Amino acid sequence: MPLGDKKTLDHYRNRLLRRAEAIQRRLDEVTRAAREELVSINDEIHALDSTRETLEEDGKHRADILDRKSVRVTKKIKTVLIVEKNPNHTQSLITQIRFAGLKPIVAVTGEGGLKMAVECHPDLILFEVELPDMNGLRFVSEIRRNPEADQVPIVAMSVFPDLKARCLEHGCNDFLLKPVRMIDLIGRIKKFLH
Repeated sequence: MPLGDKKTLDHYRNRLLRRAEAIQRRLDEVTRAAREELVSINDEIHALDSTRETLEEDGKHRADILDRKSVRVTKKIKTVLIVEKNPNHTQSLITQIRFAGLKPIVAVTGEGGLKMAVECHPDLILFEVELPDMNGLRFVSEIRRNPEADQVPIVAMSVFPDLKARCLEHGCNDFLLKPVRMIDLIGRIKKFLH
């Protein structure tokens, strides 16, 4: 600690106060970020628990049917068509969809997605609005005009929240903000497929 007159001591004291305030601000930011991360983790845990309960209920239901009837039960696994250009986002969605007990099928372009929507008869379509080969709103319009796929629920995905209203106007059933959180995706799957 420096020795000197009152002015020097006050100056040194003010410097220490500023440092203490800066440290406190950083501590508050870290605490806030940790709380947000904890909320996100808890949300994902709840989504996982909910998915596990659904899978357990489905398993019990199948077992009950087999107990009551001595016939073989075959259940078609529901499919989700992912139309996404980014391989990292695609892989994340594939993992989440498989975890939910569904079968993912993938297209990386709008044209490929239109073709697969007709050929594979998916139960749900998740698509990135910013497609490399066509406008995402045109993609939805094309699907809604095709009698073989016009009733399939379509969920748009984008990093731009202001696109939600336009997507819904053009025939989407719902909208997810990217990056897509597991709890949100599981919620849409339950809404449209269960």
